[in-house]
Amino acid sequence: WAMYINTNGGSVPTGPQSATEAFGSSNLSTGSSGNYVRNVQLCLSNSPYRLYTGTVDGDFGNLTYSAVASYQAAKGLPSDGIVGSLTKTALWGDYQSLLENSGY
Repeated sequence: WAMYINTNGGSVPTGPQSATEAFGSSNLSTGSSGNYVRNVQLCLSNSPYRLYTGTVDGDFGNLTYSAVASYQAAKGLPSDGIVGSLTKTALWGDYQSLLENSGY
């Protein structure tokens, strides 16, 4: 994560600066794990979607698959449960809003 200095002189983490930084360059699907999956889960567990109801643990399992497929359907994307380039682009806008609403 990048850092910036807040008005009190402390450093505060900022979020990723691109869809690739947030979700990686490879497709994410069942069996994937790590921070990129965690970012997908975080995005889909928050408003306005609240599609992911599991623990934000970075493991792409059945709940993540279902949430991704539902998100894709809501966005008019092919609903295959795989986080590829089209899904990452759509998620990126929502993820930026989530970070802004969280104060980052």
